[in-house]
Amino acid sequence: MRVSIEHNSGSSCLIFKKHFIRVAVTVVFSEEEQAIIRSRKLKDYVVLKREPDMLTVERLGARDAAQFAETYHLRIKDLASGKPDTYPFDTPIEAKQYETDLTAALKTLKEFISGNADTAKAKTFEL
Repeated sequence: MRVSIEHNSGSSCLIFKKHFIRVAVTVVFSEEEQAIIRSRKLKDYVVLKREPDMLTVERLGARDAAQFAETYHLRIKDLASGKPDTYPFDTPIEAKQYETDLTAALKTLKEFISGNADTAKAKTFEL
């Protein structure tokens, strides 16, 4: 699993420009990892729970954005597409904290995929 994380500046709207930091993560899974994801049907596994991003909340309002909160979670299928997954933040420190959380979640994901490679062997023991 190869991971690339980038931070980019951006702005929204044409008249009232709101500046933000966009964090983009791209993951390239190995052939073996892709096979495990397909065979175990892991694409809907939530890698990282996220709240609606600030641009969506600004556009829809907090109440409407909260109704679809689960759609903002980062899932394996989002990473397996091969396209960067981007998420905006108001400040650089929020983007850095997200990168820290994302890195930890991706390490857990690697272990999760490896753990799903095969079933456990039979054991016999006495208690």
